[in-house]
Amino acid sequence: MQCPRCHERFENGGHWCIPYANWIAQGMLDFVRSTIGARDAYRQTGKGPEAVAGFSSCLVMSVTMIAEISLKTLLAQEGRTPSEFRRWGHDLRNLHDALSEATKARIREKYDSLGPPYSDWKGPDDLEVIIDKERRNFVAWRYLAEGHDASLTSNPYRLAAVAYAMFSLHVEKTNLPEIGAP
Repeated sequence: MQCPRCHERFENGGHWCIPYANWIAQGMLDFVRSTIGARDAYRQTGKGPEAVAGFSSCLVMSVTMIAEISLKTLLAQEGRTPSEFRRWGHDLRNLHDALSEATKARIREKYDSLGPPYSDWKGPDDLEVIIDKERRNFVAWRYLAEGHDASLTSNPYRLAAVAYAMFSLHVEKTNLPEIGAP
């Protein structure tokens, strides 16, 4: 089989289209950068905590998906396949732990040298602490209405900084074609 986007040949085990994943993550990052500051303004509109949770879930889900796409792209660049990704599910910690030590070190370098606005969003927590705190966001936040007893907490600002470090590393390692180019 051949990927219609990047034209890479692949077996039945699946294919992770790195250029397409990069473009998806880029668009989501653009959305997050333009929306993330509005969270505090939305909170001040007087809407209830449920509405704020709904607004926050849009940001949390977006930055979590950027992190997941970026981690899976880095894993694909290391030779891993989508069938292997399924083993780790949506757990950011499991995906991060599956990376080589060299890739994890490069993510840390990127994270430590982030510029604005991401450097402003980092906070006091270490990169691995943030990954661990946010590891199950994808599953937890998409089922907000499904009877959670404890309130869900997440910091989309901090995870956005981590996700950007991951994203910028895999983009650095990728020759991005124009969309639709053969």
